Amino acid sequence: MRFGVFLLPVVACLLAACGRVDANLTIVPEQFRQSPSSTPAVDPQPDVKAIIAGNLAGVFVGTPSNVRVGPPRRDGMHWQACVSAIVPGVTGTPMSTTLLVTIESGKVGTRTRTTAEHWCARETLEPI
Repeated sequence: MRFGVFLLPVVACLLAACGRVDANLTIVPEQFRQSPSSTPAVDPQPDVKAIIAGNLAGVFVGTPSNVRVGPPRRDGMHWQACVSAIVPGVTGTPMSTTLLVTIESGKVGTRTRTTAEHWCARETLEPI
């Protein structure tokens, strides 16, 4: 019983020491302190028309025509924009498609096809 009474506080102290060392704690040597967290830089508003026009092959499969883009919208740390174009379908018949394009650090990121219920359907798109 005495050993258990002694062991419990020792284990509690050891487990409490497993946490991170506070960066402002002055009794700990500097090499053991936690570095202050830096927030990543937020992307500035991109020139969507220029980015899409310079990377049409990366956005659409085939040769698009009548390419139109919407204004950029902030999405967390990145930007999103609606892009619409007429592209050749599987049978060669032209079909209209609208994509939601994520722009990360001034480059095209993910592309997602949108539906008629998506907010891109209500967006005002301008030609490139």
